[in-house]
Amino acid sequence: MIDEKDATVSNADLTGPDEVEDAYRGESSRGKTVLWNFGSLSAGALVSRAVGLVTNAVLARRVSASGFGVTGIAQSVTQYFGLLSDLGLGTVAVREGAQNPEKLQEVVSSIQGLRLALALFAIPLGFLTAQYLPFSEASRNLFRIYLLTLPIQAVSVEWVFRSVQKMHINTALQIVGALLTFVLTVSFVRRPSDLLRVAVISAVVGLVTVALGMRLLRREGYRARPSFSMQRSWYFLKQSLPLCATSFAITLYSQANNLILGAVKGDTEVGLYVAATRMSAVCYYPVFLYFAAMAPAMMETWALSPERARSLLSTSVRLTAIVSVGGGLIGASLSEWMLTRIFGKTFNGSGAAFELLVWTGVVIAIGHNWGELCIAAKKNRLLMQATFLGAFVNLAVCAATVSRLGIRGAALSNLLAEVAVHALLIASFGKHLGLAVLRDALRPVLAGAGAYGVLSATRWTGAPVCASLTALSYIALLLLVGGITPADRDRMKALLPNWRRPAVSQS
Repeated sequence: MIDEKDATVSNADLTGPDEVEDAYRGESSRGKTVLWNFGSLSAGALVSRAVGLVTNAVLARRVSASGFGVTGIAQSVTQYFGLLSDLGLGTVAVREGAQNPEKLQEVVSSIQGLRLALALFAIPLGFLTAQYLPFSEASRNLFRIYLLTLPIQAVSVEWVFRSVQKMHINTALQIVGALLTFVLTVSFVRRPSDLLRVAVISAVVGLVTVALGMRLLRREGYRARPSFSMQRSWYFLKQSLPLCATSFAITLYSQANNLILGAVKGDTEVGLYVAATRMSAVCYYPVFLYFAAMAPAMMETWALSPERARSLLSTSVRLTAIVSVGGGLIGASLSEWMLTRIFGKTFNGSGAAFELLVWTGVVIAIGHNWGELCIAAKKNRLLMQATFLGAFVNLAVCAATVSRLGIRGAALSNLLAEVAVHALLIASFGKHLGLAVLRDALRPVLAGAGAYGVLSATRWTGAPVCASLTALSYIALLLLVGGITPADRDRMKALLPNWRRPAVSQS
């Protein structure tokens, strides 16, 4: 629990006009940086995500729901071993680089060396484990190939560009990777018997993007030269292990459902669920691009003043609520219609899980603001406790419902898990940084509830018409209840160039 007294800055702390102007400029500069990073990521993400969606659609149509399930199972298992080659080090490295830029080269070398050593340990462990997995032979064979991509992921430098807030470079790398994956998938995966080539394509794309990333890193004045030191490794691991435990818990309810479905229902059911989860991820990708851009600013702002961090948090909660609720309404109104047109008629039935998952995305989008606050405030233990609570809820609900409800049970368990996680995070920050800030999401949620009534009443008109009417009603209700406030307009004016803003009086 954070003491409200510690999170308050007295007006006496800023006594003169120069200090007021400096603080004003600092807030404006951070706001511009966040918006620039968000804009840079969004511009390329539209391309990379669109290409990625087309790639998944081509793959799903060519290998069927069963083959798509095989790839989903293999990728889910690989993520658990990918944790061993990261152990939360990427997040710690971003924080270290953002707060201590003069030591960034040392951080780059140490993190790469440690992650590479961990990846080389994870590969033989994965091969030993593969033979005991309760899945089809095709899933196990694909998993074995995916294991060989771990060292490539270990030396990736995308986190460096996040640390120095050069998000446009990551955008370029994402676009290159998405386009190359599409070309190779269309060229080499034509039938279910070509499934093993999916993992080979992943390795090739990883090599190309990592090599390009290292070249761009040199242009920024840094070099990718892995080095290993026990002292430095232990320093990073002490900070990252709680985050790793958190990441492990996240995979327990983001990927474990694929494995439970695979063991209980089979590859086809996993394929339907994977289609729903990937489509829901596309719907909310802009929100998480925003968090990637906002995280370094939150870390920097918290280091300066908790009260300034609260201001950023409040604005962020409002924006993510507006966007995520709107996205949830559009996704829910299109649902089955959209999935069958993208992935094919064999994926009829995915919509039952998709609609639950889009509302899960709303909970994540709003609640993740406090997750970023935890990282900035170095409250890793709290983040770990909340995430393990979510993992427990997910596994308990999924185990109890998946045999009867199938993919709907898996989606429901995700929704309840995210509610539990973020309820604990928000409550732990007390009233000043928790519930009081959460109130900023109330008006968008109320507008969304009204628009959902329109959605329910107009489903008979067909998905495209229903989506249009729902979107228009949401915008109208948002304006009616004051979801966009004068304070929001003032913040936007603060981001305008200085010459448009009146000078601060010196009297």
